[in-house]
Amino acid sequence: MRGNALFKPLARTSATAAAFMVSCQSAHAQQLGSGRAVEIPIVQILAGLVLCSLVAFGVVVMMRANKGRLALPPLPLLHQPKLRDPDRIRVVETLRLSAHADVSRFTSGNREYLVITSAGGATIVRQTELEPDAPPPSAGRAG
Repeated sequence: MRGNALFKPLARTSATAAAFMVSCQSAHAQQLGSGRAVEIPIVQILAGLVLCSLVAFGVVVMMRANKGRLALPPLPLLHQPKLRDPDRIRVVETLRLSAHADVSRFTSGNREYLVITSAGGATIVRQTELEPDAPPPSAGRAG
């Protein structure tokens, strides 16, 4: 008898919640079905088509004038001056040893590095000093 008394308030609350949910769902369904269709004026559709056609035509004319390349004028915000710093790192050549390892030659300042890179990290195999008067190494030289 005592266990039944504990479940009566819970059953009453559950029934009230279920009735509330059913009434909300039917009201929500009526709101969803009563809206109008979205109407986009035909003038806006045609204006968009004309605008996109003009942009495509301009790109074709630019590419024909530049022999197939799309050469845009330099934008001042995106233009970055080239650095002529002798200490910057330059990749001379790279050779793939396997699917997960490469061997590369780098120069920085007056030093040349031979580095093996793999999934586990990078290892400097050889580090040599370059002659100060010598030109930078070319990619054709064997390392």
